[in-house]
Amino acid sequence: MAMSDHEPQQKETGLFGRGFKGLKQASLKAIQWKLIKDNAQFIHELGALLRRKKDHQSGLVIGEDRMLDVAATADLYQVPVEFIEDLIMKRRRQTKQAAYCAFGFGWLAFLYWLYQSLTRSWSSGHVIETLEFAPFCLVFFLIAFRNALLNYQLRTGHVATAMEYLRTEKVFWPA
Repeated sequence: MAMSDHEPQQKETGLFGRGFKGLKQASLKAIQWKLIKDNAQFIHELGALLRRKKDHQSGLVIGEDRMLDVAATADLYQVPVEFIEDLIMKRRRQTKQAAYCAFGFGWLAFLYWLYQSLTRSWSSGHVIETLEFAPFCLVFFLIAFRNALLNYQLRTGHVATAMEYLRTEKVFWPA
């Protein structure tokens, strides 16, 4: 049977070409297509669940009086109330640790900034460096304040504003 001019000619492949073709076919056979399809379906369902959750609500349920409703949150996520209370206690410990650490780092950064400001000569480069470093001190104190406010909200069960937290007569420091 003679080959026509319109049919592509197959190249004679050597040992390397046949080995590569065999390796390619073997690797394609080794792929577990059903597992990939099942995982893709699972990811799609998770995405749909997350999109639906965003439409509904995420986080803790807050009542009209700005109080945390632990029972409604447990009902929303279909978990026991004790589980939500344990999560709140865990988050309180985390915010307490974060607030104290950030507060400590803020003071360390401030003292370093103050030391550098007092011991160096006041050249133009030093003034610029001093002004550039000051916001880092402020960031640590802001992080400490934010975590202290979150700790206060979890401790009291009331979603308080920053001013309410600053004016409170209850324990100010994270506990």
